[in-house]
This record gives sequence, structure tokens and C-alpha cells, in this order.
Amino acid sequence: MQPRKISISLTCGLVAGLAMILLTTVLYLSGVNAYLGPAAYLGYAILLSMAIVAPLKEKKTGGGYLEFRDALKSAFLVFVVALALQTLFTWVLMNYIDPTFRQVVEQAIMEKMEKFMLRMNVSQDKIDEALTKDRGANQFSLSKSIMGLCVSYIVFFLVSLVIAAIIKKKKPEFSEADLK
Repeated sequence: MQPRKISISLTCGLVAGLAMILLTTVLYLSGVNAYLGPAAYLGYAILLSMAIVAPLKEKKTGGGYLEFRDALKSAFLVFVVALALQTLFTWVLMNYIDPTFRQVVEQAIMEKMEKFMLRMNVSQDKIDEALTKDRGANQFSLSKSIMGLCVSYIVFFLVSLVIAAIIKKKKPEFSEADLK
């Protein structure tokens, strides 16, 4: 009996998740400004690249053909695995490894939110109301982390649809030899 192979998509998802955890760790060690800065968007580049690589490899394995449904499953599985790993790691980091860092991050997020709302010409009353509602609440609680993960899954499912539509190539029903 042959040993089962780990799927390409699962492997790519694990690689993306571990790379995102490594990036998060580096950003965490670099401080709040790095953690919330533009370098954090590198995680999305890692995630997208692996979600594109997985169906492309599956297509190559399939002789240059990959149905839309299989391309969608392949890309979305990468997102599911990587985002789950990233969310779990961030939740553990913020709630168990360094809760003080979480509080500093939450304060920095509140300041950025206030600046953003001021730029959007939101009244000071509305700003104060929004900040009061969020102040003191754990923005990295398990329930908020899971909710954020679910929202991410919805967004990245749509991204997976686009990736699958671009990568798919349906196998023709008849080959050239059949037509002659």
C-alpha cells in the first residue's frame, strides 16, 4: 500500500501559515509601530502568492488542466489553513504570551482610529462614542478573533473565485486524435 501524499494545497497553506507566523513574530519583536505598520501587509503578499502557487502546481500535475471547482478548492484551502494558523498564533500571542503588548497595540489602534475618523469629518461626539465603546475591551478575545477569521474567510473566498477563474483550464471532451 502506498503512503498517502499530503495535498499540494495543504502544504502551501501550511507554508503560508508558518511564514505569516514568522512575519508576525518579527513584527512583534520590532515593536508596535512595526506590528501595525506597512510591513504587516507583507503577510497578504505571502498568502496570495501561495494561494496562486497551489492551483498552478495542481494544474501542472493534472497535465495542464484544472477544473474551476478544483482550482477554487485548492486556492481556498490555502487561505483556510494559513489564516487559521495565523489567527491562532495571534490570539495566543496577545492573550497569553504578552498581554501587555496587546494593550499597547489596542491603544495604538484607538489612536489610529481617532485620526482616521477625524480625516473623515466624523463629529467629535461620534468619535468619543466609538472610542468609549471599544476602550477597555479585549480586541483580541477568542470571540473577536473567530469573528475576524470568519470575515477573512468570506473575503478570501471571493479572492479564491478570482484566482480559480484565471487559472482554470477545462480538459477538452475530445482529443485531437478523436477528431481525425
